[in-house]
Amino acid sequence: MDERGRIIEQANLLMRRHGHIVDGHDELPVLTDVITASPAPPEPPLAAILPPDRVEALARELLFDRLPRQRQALAEELSAWLDDELPQIVLRVLDGVTDQLIEQVTAEARAALLPKLQMVIEDQSQPPRDAG
Repeated sequence: MDERGRIIEQANLLMRRHGHIVDGHDELPVLTDVITASPAPPEPPLAAILPPDRVEALARELLFDRLPRQRQALAEELSAWLDDELPQIVLRVLDGVTDQLIEQVTAEARAALLPKLQMVIEDQSQPPRDAG
């Protein structure tokens, strides 16, 4: 049977299964009909398939071979990220600290230093008093 015939046969089986034949006339199925396949049987546990020594070998491979490589890959990725990002993060933080420091020094200078400087200027502007 060719591909075309197989598809037509499957369509006929589907229509018969869902009762879409009325008075000897085929009735087309609704396009939203759901056809479910039988569920696959659950896979047996790994220990049931492989002998214990093979399971142990796989576990060792995971623990002693793959894990160090993964740890190394993570360390390298972290190091590369820190190399790229940390300088920019530090600069942004220091920019904020610098701005805050300038604002604080300016405010304190206006509050404490400016009045003292004004007094010095005023004292220098006064004509000398003669002791007489």
